[in-house]
Amino acid sequence: MRRLSLIKRLACTSWGSDMDTLRSHYLGYVRSVLDYNLCLQASSSKTVQSEIDKSTTDQLKNTSKFTTWQWAEKQTLTGCWIKEEEEEEEEEEEEEEEEEEEEEEEEEEEEEEEEGL
Repeated sequence: MRRLSLIKRLACTSWGSDMDTLRSHYLGYVRSVLDYNLCLQASSSKTVQSEIDKSTTDQLKNTSKFTTWQWAEKQTLTGCWIKEEEEEEEEEEEEEEEEEEEEEEEEEEEEEEEEGL
């Protein structure tokens, strides 16, 4: 977290490093530590893994002085993708499917009750 806060200080809205410099610092100073600890992260729980991903992504967003489209470009350059948002979208889709299935089951039950009367 200290390493991420340093990058945050390097990226300021009125002054600060350009995107290439921030990318270099991130890859060399932060990402290298994350890669070094990858075996520990892989053996940790999914909760811990998601917390690490979330904090890294949040810090990168906070350090960004760029617009949304530049942020997407920055993600491409650093190789840091927001898994969390993708997982949330998948969960929403699953919930919608479950709701549809429940509605269908309720309709079938109502039809069976009507036929029984």
